[in-house]
Amino acid sequence: MTTTSSADDRPSGPPESDPVRTATLAVAAQGARAVADRYPDLELEHDPGRDDRWYDCTAWVVEPPGDTPPERIQWLSSRRFSAAPPRPTEPLVDAVIGDLTAAGWDLEAEVDGDAGRDVTLRKDGFALTVGGTPDVREGQRSSLLVSVSSPCVDAPAGLGGPD
Repeated sequence: MTTTSSADDRPSGPPESDPVRTATLAVAAQGARAVADRYPDLELEHDPGRDDRWYDCTAWVVEPPGDTPPERIQWLSSRRFSAAPPRPTEPLVDAVIGDLTAAGWDLEAEVDGDAGRDVTLRKDGFALTVGGTPDVREGQRSSLLVSVSSPCVDAPAGLGGPD
């Protein structure tokens, strides 16, 4: 249950307790489990300060001044899995997508390019993307990425200015 502030009808409480943020982190954990269960040799790299954040999806026509808090946000979360020794991770995407679609996720989009392949799934308003690289390039990490974005929602009270 979400409580609201009577002053502006936004969810109250610290942003860390926002239910959509909590749900976004749960979806990211589900995607990470699908990778870890399928490929236990990959190493999870997750830094909450870097990988779990919000994005201002307010439809500003003109950028607001200074520390104006957003009206609407999207919670974002990602989990990166590195392969050692480095190897192409694009071939690993299909098995993870198969496990997630078996768990009720719907295929939304697939992008193939020189940098790799990303497959996006949808469920309950959330987008979950799994991406891999087709080859190992000198100086680049070999990784499989799981990223999640929530639907745009009213920003919780106390969020502050731009992230």
